[in-house]
Amino acid sequence: MTRPSDHPVRAPLFTGVLFEAISDEYEAAGIKAKAADTMFRHSDAGKCSRALAYDALGVPRSDPMDLAGQWVTWLGSRLHEYVQDALMLKYPGLVECEVKVQHEDLTSGHIDAVIQHPELGKVAYELKTKGSYGFDKAVGLRRKSWKQESPEGSGMGAKIQGALNASAIDADWLVIGVIGLEAVSKGMADKIGFNDYDRICAEWHYPRSEFGPWAAAELDRLRLVAVTVAAEMLPQRTYVGDEGQLVVLDRPSADTYPCSYCSHLGNCTQSYYGESV
Repeated sequence: MTRPSDHPVRAPLFTGVLFEAISDEYEAAGIKAKAADTMFRHSDAGKCSRALAYDALGVPRSDPMDLAGQWVTWLGSRLHEYVQDALMLKYPGLVECEVKVQHEDLTSGHIDAVIQHPELGKVAYELKTKGSYGFDKAVGLRRKSWKQESPEGSGMGAKIQGALNASAIDADWLVIGVIGLEAVSKGMADKIGFNDYDRICAEWHYPRSEFGPWAAAELDRLRLVAVTVAAEMLPQRTYVGDEGQLVVLDRPSADTYPCSYCSHLGNCTQSYYGESV
């Protein structure tokens, strides 16, 4: 009697059908439309200026999202829908979801939810989903050593995106929630003092005095990119780092963040700062 192999089949016959369907869905839908007729979108907040310019110019993406990226994005979208439904049940009549906002003709986006909270006032709520690595960084979890250190928070990109959305509606608070796609084990949670919520999610609240400067700095950066593109030039490769600082990328590389996830990596490796479009 033969036993099934312990080695996974590299081209799954049955398990892969969901991912095939998701991929077909993405191919049919194409690139998601902006919330308004603007040059940039809020969801690209903090991204490399060169990548922003390529999208603004309508350059075809040389490195479109792969199957794994499509799956993670699809799963995140489904969770967003469930959270939005739950918010409307929790705060009936006080929640509006997928609110379209913009900053003139420069940049636009969708707010996951705008909540008229009885105590906090007007809240712009943003939700992010993260795998175990990203979730652990956000909450400061060190699974190998079974301890918690200083949390890094939701990430600068999420903060800037949320800030652009929140400032567009003159919100009192920006709230960013993170849901982890892998729960912290019960044993580890007991050791470091995590409750049931801590094991699967986290949330950060930022007042207008904090998120306002993030939005202002990004708008200034986007205006500079827009001027450069209008002059038919490609901007220098710079992105916003973890501390809000501008980071210069001398040369694109598939081994370097954020280049490794860039949809224009192939285009970028064939051009240099100062070249005309």
